[in-house]
Amino acid sequence: MANYKIKCEIVNIINNTYGCSQVGQVFVFRSRTPDGMCAKAFATIYPIALAMRFSESVGWEDEQGHVDITCPDQDVVYRLSRIKPLSKPISGKGEVGDIYEQDSSTRLGNCWAKK
Repeated sequence: MANYKIKCEIVNIINNTYGCSQVGQVFVFRSRTPDGMCAKAFATIYPIALAMRFSESVGWEDEQGHVDITCPDQDVVYRLSRIKPLSKPISGKGEVGDIYEQDSSTRLGNCWAKK
């Protein structure tokens, strides 16, 4: 059975009503609510992220495997995608499957780290 981590990236801000979002901001869905994510947005995104987490594909994905979701306030557009495990560890560290493919930035707590 599939069990992916889900990347949730802010791809567009229509109206930053609460001033707490930035284009490019990334959250990773694991077993808990991502730190710093708007609760209303999380409540909207979670059912779709859950379906993606435990399946290889869902019917509403685009051809690249992304799902775009707009928050309930119609302010922010989030893009969901699966983080797929690499077939072998990077630099000989960890176990196979422990290191995950990710895009250029990953949110770590309240900091941003570039690969």
